[in-house]
Amino acid sequence: MTTLAVIAALEAELPKMQLDGHTLVTGTTGIGHEGARSVTKGILDEHGPAAVLSLGFGGGLRDGLEAGSLVVSPRLQVEGQPSLDADSSLLSAATESLKNMGVPFQLGNCLTVDQVAGNAESKAALGSKTGAAVVDMESYWIAWEAAAAGVPWLALRAIVDPLNRALPPFVVGKDGKNIRDWVLPALKYILTTPAGIPNLAWLGLASRKARASIERGVGAILPAILTQLPVTL
Repeated sequence: MTTLAVIAALEAELPKMQLDGHTLVTGTTGIGHEGARSVTKGILDEHGPAAVLSLGFGGGLRDGLEAGSLVVSPRLQVEGQPSLDADSSLLSAATESLKNMGVPFQLGNCLTVDQVAGNAESKAALGSKTGAAVVDMESYWIAWEAAAAGVPWLALRAIVDPLNRALPPFVVGKDGKNIRDWVLPALKYILTTPAGIPNLAWLGLASRKARASIERGVGAILPAILTQLPVTL
């Protein structure tokens, strides 16, 4: 039996998963690096997983990534810190399985930041500066804790906001672990900014596309990466 940890920022980012004959531990960290580190460390200390799969939503930093595009990251980056490389065996097994099962994906580095990159200009600048394909706020720190514990990891992100799309202002700076934490800010946004309703509708559709991509991707990846992990009694 193998124990695998699957960690995301939000409950809405966690797909339905089942591992017959294995133990699956899931965790949500909330937005940002503090929760990402503390929740991941807690899972590592308590459950001792054989590997960590970090997944969730992200923003596109290059052309060709649309809402729902799946990105598997060989490398994670954060400003002022050394980059982290994914476990080569997990990466190879995951990408081969995605190809064999016909699940569209792209390889691209992920940049982790401290503040939401909410508009096209900031995303373009980050992509140009770092060469990363996707931006998020947790992946690097989840992987950092895993690497510090000697546990292999893999990071998977699905695009919500492509390079040329801006997020609604209420998303920027909002914290929480559950999508319900955004209900009141969204209602306030609708009441005070009626012209932004189409953008809110677009965000909902993009989030559903991203979640569907994560579910397809994880369904293809989980059996493949389990073959690369040691079995414990």
